[in-house]
Amino acid sequence: MSGYIPKCPHFQQKLNLNSIIPKEVSTTSIQYLDMLFLHILHFLITYISGYVSIKDMATDIFVYGSLRYYKGHYPLGTTIFQETPVYDMYAKMDNKPHLWIVTQTNVAKERPSLTKTIVHFRNGTPDKYLEGDEILLHQESLRYNYKKQQLEVGKFTFHVNRYIGDKITRTNKITTFFRSRVPLYYRYRFYDATRDRLCLILNSRE
Repeated sequence: MSGYIPKCPHFQQKLNLNSIIPKEVSTTSIQYLDMLFLHILHFLITYISGYVSIKDMATDIFVYGSLRYYKGHYPLGTTIFQETPVYDMYAKMDNKPHLWIVTQTNVAKERPSLTKTIVHFRNGTPDKYLEGDEILLHQESLRYNYKKQQLEVGKFTFHVNRYIGDKITRTNKITTFFRSRVPLYYRYRFYDATRDRLCLILNSRE
């Protein structure tokens, strides 16, 4: 029986693409779909690898109630692209306030979009873009206003997309001396490149 091919009409007929593809679908349309698929595939690979840089994508700010809550979302073994240390943070006022975050996640030449509210510098330094009016942030510069859901950086404010942690009240030990403004743990600042997310943690002394 070796080499036997059944005499079935489905095996004998030649493949006719015209019978599969509708007449209204042109070759140009097929080429366009192929190109679109390749672009989508390229985007997914780039995004997962942590090198995504899309000018229209806004960076989210997540505030965690404690280091324990943060580690619940980013456990031991999290990749460097998901948990990149933030080296420095700057505040800058243009026609609107900007928050600059500095990491070391890319050695390639970059052109950050300075018009974005949150600007990410991936080469370890923003020196070539400094104009002298930037404010280098320190421990006392960062506060989380839990009533307004805002990150307060000196006189500037930025919207916090999500708070994850215990409910904050004025009787909590972390708000005793700061009312609605809670200090942030300056030592623990991370950037999640896979989600374009700035992660900050409250100084809850846990």
